[in-house]
Amino acid sequence: MQITTKLRAEHNVILRLIDDFYVMLSAPQPPAGINLLKFRTGFSKQLLAHLASEDMLLYPRMKQNPDAAVARTAHTFSTEMGGLLTAYKDWSGRWSSERLQGEWPQFVAETRELLGALAKRISRENAELYPLVEGKARAA
Repeated sequence: MQITTKLRAEHNVILRLIDDFYVMLSAPQPPAGINLLKFRTGFSKQLLAHLASEDMLLYPRMKQNPDAAVARTAHTFSTEMGGLLTAYKDWSGRWSSERLQGEWPQFVAETRELLGALAKRISRENAELYPLVEGKARAA
């Protein structure tokens, strides 16, 4: 199985979780603390494992590809989107359960922005990056 098959499946899971997160964010008040904590924990586990696979395995391999177009694309994606892991960790550290209870509108705004960036990364990887990897694998 090609690595992109696994990563695309993970993208599908993350996109479903993002949709679920948006549903929670549409509420006028935060959900019960334990429900949100369980959701955030599961979301974090899935997302961080996926980002680690890409940022530590896929991108470095692609950057070493002898095809200059593949290496350049990987470098561009890594530069543009590699900061998402740090941004996510920063967001997670800022928003304790207690803080978000008192600052729900701000939490919603920041979370929507972060989720939008994640969804954009997933869309671009699916449309631009993974087909490049898959095409080169088929050609080999």
